[in-house]
Amino acid sequence: MAKKTKISAQVIFRPASGKKLDPKTPITAENIAQFVPRPESVETATRLFAKFGFEVTPLVGNSFSITAPEAVFEKAFRIQLQTSAEKGAMFVDDEGDARRRLPRKLLPKEIRDTVEVISFTEPPDFGPTQFSF
Repeated sequence: MAKKTKISAQVIFRPASGKKLDPKTPITAENIAQFVPRPESVETATRLFAKFGFEVTPLVGNSFSITAPEAVFEKAFRIQLQTSAEKGAMFVDDEGDARRRLPRKLLPKEIRDTVEVISFTEPPDFGPTQFSF
């Protein structure tokens, strides 16, 4: 993919309640209030990502997505990305391994304590693989 190709990542916030996110605990309509982030955390992150040049979607539940050209991600997080149509975007760590989740130490200090993880989503393995505009 070209450095100008837009990619997206999911920004997942830590709950304001202090409750730990656990993959074994589903977030449902009944318990969503326990997992909602602090509004000021969302506002800070939204402003920061917009300043870096990301398009930021509205918060849904405990997360929002950020979208920008590959070069914006690399500059904002001081990382190298590896991208392909088959695997999508992945962060290349210090050992050269490709990973979907950015380590917390790479997050800007303004959001490091309120963001749980930034993760690149794996592309779906169904549907069209190329689009024309």
